[in-house]
Amino acid sequence: MKAEEYYLKAGEGGYGRGYYKLGMLYFMGNGVTQDHAKAFEYFLKAIENGEARAYHSIGLIYQYGHGKPQDTAKAKEYFQKGAEMGDVLAQTALERMLSKGH
Repeated sequence: MKAEEYYLKAGEGGYGRGYYKLGMLYFMGNGVTQDHAKAFEYFLKAIENGEARAYHSIGLIYQYGHGKPQDTAKAKEYFQKGAEMGDVLAQTALERMLSKGH
């Protein structure tokens, strides 16, 4: 799949959004075999390269237990970091968790 190839090249070039997009391909199974563990690895690489949106994705993995044990404390931690970096999705997810008393 061409998108996978291009996202990988972008990520390897230091563009965190490339790793994030690659992680989304694997998380959703779009054009590749769905693999939450591989998605998690790419999201971590995206974070290492400054991609705030990846914090939201990892937060969701922990919140709902996609390939990792469900852990609301870790989910909250990742949402908080993403929110601090200005990611609106992470901020919204954090607000929802806080409103439910987590």
